[in-house]
Amino acid sequence: IESVRFVFLMAWISGGIGMFYWQNTSKNRLVSIIASALYTTSPWWASEIFVRGNLASALFLATAPWSLWALESYKRHRIIASLAIGLT
Repeated sequence: IESVRFVFLMAWISGGIGMFYWQNTSKNRLVSIIASALYTTSPWWASEIFVRGNLASALFLATAPWSLWALESYKRHRIIASLAIGLT
């Protein structure tokens, strides 16, 4: 049970960091921090983790911002973009 909780926690943290990096590519740092905070505190995360307990959806929520970041910086990070989109 603890390992599943740890995976949920890491997915939540990874999603927040991914949202920060995705928003940081085109906007300033304050907008990135606000977007990351709003993303990690959204009710969607709470419903996936606490209500449904759906690990696959939580991992999708964690990889979606990374995929969007990789699509915006595809010319510089082709391998990371391919892996991120494949994981999503």
